[in-house]
Amino acid sequence: MLTDSNGQTPSDPVGLSPTAVEFEDGDVGWQALGPAIALTTVSSVVVGLRWYARCKIVRRVGLDDYIILISLILVWMMSGLIGASVHHGVGKYHGDVNTNMIAKLIVAQNSVWAITVSTTKASILVQYLRIFNNRRNRITCYILMASLLPATCWGIFGGIFLCNPARKLWNPYLPGHCRDAQIYWTSVAGVDIGLDILVLLLPIPSISGLRLPRKQKIATMLVFLLGFLVCAVSVVRVATVVGAATQGDLIMSGIWSIIWSVTEANVGIICASLLALRVWIVRICPKLMEETEPPQNAQRLPMMENAEATWRSADSEAPTLGADGSLSTMQLKVPGSSQVYDLGGIQEADIVDPLMAT
Repeated sequence: MLTDSNGQTPSDPVGLSPTAVEFEDGDVGWQALGPAIALTTVSSVVVGLRWYARCKIVRRVGLDDYIILISLILVWMMSGLIGASVHHGVGKYHGDVNTNMIAKLIVAQNSVWAITVSTTKASILVQYLRIFNNRRNRITCYILMASLLPATCWGIFGGIFLCNPARKLWNPYLPGHCRDAQIYWTSVAGVDIGLDILVLLLPIPSISGLRLPRKQKIATMLVFLLGFLVCAVSVVRVATVVGAATQGDLIMSGIWSIIWSVTEANVGIICASLLALRVWIVRICPKLMEETEPPQNAQRLPMMENAEATWRSADSEAPTLGADGSLSTMQLKVPGSSQVYDLGGIQEADIVDPLMAT
């Protein structure tokens, strides 16, 4: 039967809610551990491919790559805490359950989750800083990164000190009081979803303004739009947790919280790594990025095989970029040919795909 660490039994037995019917009656804990292991394995493979691409193909590792590695380590910690919770009886409707230890583990999981989703957002924002040089975008990135700190602190300490005294959270028989947990969960989720939306919308105007081939622009925008999966998972997480709690099934509410928290953390890591995996798509399926017709008004350089091209400026000095990134004084001359290609007005983004090196 359900007991706490002191051997006391709650006065009211816990029954199965309609939400728990789709799981095995009596013990639903293992249903949380399975998705945690599966999704964490997938995100580990994705991050591994990202690091291989950065080290072996692009040959440049950025700060965002190290931050996403921290997120991966944290999500493995979440999976370990879930395993420990299952071991101590989380999700059991019948049998001996150490509610004291389970409550502590759930608080720890919540804290790790709050740090994980914030470090994942930080990784995306650092990636933006490397891609985009627009002053407005960079300032917005720094503001969003600064806002991650209070959001993380609220997620961690708001959960730890949900009760006064704090230990009443895992020992409900102590004198004291607790705040409404649903208000806490809803507020944390609202802040998390709001930050997700702001981070995902930030680069869309800049990407739409890039003079890239049509397929590359569409593919790049789709990568960012896929990030809204994280927002969708966050919404589902809140709905299922609150729904189970409203039905009076706190056990199922906790299981849903565990399942969707680890799902959100892993989906965030995967989406944050998609842009860095673009180089794999180009190598494996180059035709996906090929254009049958050049985009309208696009300025592109001719393909030259087995020819050495020399850059020269109008005054025969070393070429330099203007303050706005334009190559207005540049020309391209192909040895052995009388053709000289004037590069006036062509932006740096028209010559080198700025997203290839991300």
